[in-house]
Amino acid sequence: MNNLDTLVKEYKQSKDPKILNNIFILLKSTIKDRAKYIFSHQNFVKEKKIMKVYDPKKKKLVDKEFIIGFKLAETNFMEFRDVIGELNLMILKLIENYDTKFEFSHYLVSAIKRWRPSCIRDEIIKKQFKNVSTIVVDEEGEESNLLENVTIEPDIEIPNLEDLFVNLTDTEKKVIQILNKNPKIKQVELAKEIGVTRNWIGRIMVDLKNKYKNS
Repeated sequence: MNNLDTLVKEYKQSKDPKILNNIFILLKSTIKDRAKYIFSHQNFVKEKKIMKVYDPKKKKLVDKEFIIGFKLAETNFMEFRDVIGELNLMILKLIENYDTKFEFSHYLVSAIKRWRPSCIRDEIIKKQFKNVSTIVVDEEGEESNLLENVTIEPDIEIPNLEDLFVNLTDTEKKVIQILNKNPKIKQVELAKEIGVTRNWIGRIMVDLKNKYKNS
């Protein structure tokens, strides 16, 4: 990966699109292999069930946890080419934010291993916000939910929630950081902690809905 590290550093200095193109040519097989694993082989947790099973050693029924999983290829969440596209976008952002004091190849391996497709990250959002009052009222008086189009699956690795939104203000970032640490916090408590009114928190929730990347 030494060539990759060199190319990325050259691109960071020059912003030459030809160099960027060479980077993605070099990473083409890596991206394809990772996308194939995520799409066809990686198991995501759908549900956990506790069932009674007979333990021959204890000679009695005991509780046993069974995990029900799914693979993206078995769903209609997204197509294989969508996974490749999202991986390319993630790597592009990684390059733009990369600190050249470190080796990019190590940075890349860690990031690719942690990365999850948007359809899985959508489910995480609801998990994080599910205990917060996310019903908001728009300027026309109509109620909507910040998470109305998001489904939930439990026990999925939690990413940085700020990465799922665009153009966040400092206050919005603070709201997300607090919700990430304490998803059960009420909006009135959230308003008090930040130092704004309850109505202002409602306005922020509306703005977050608009800034959510897949909305």
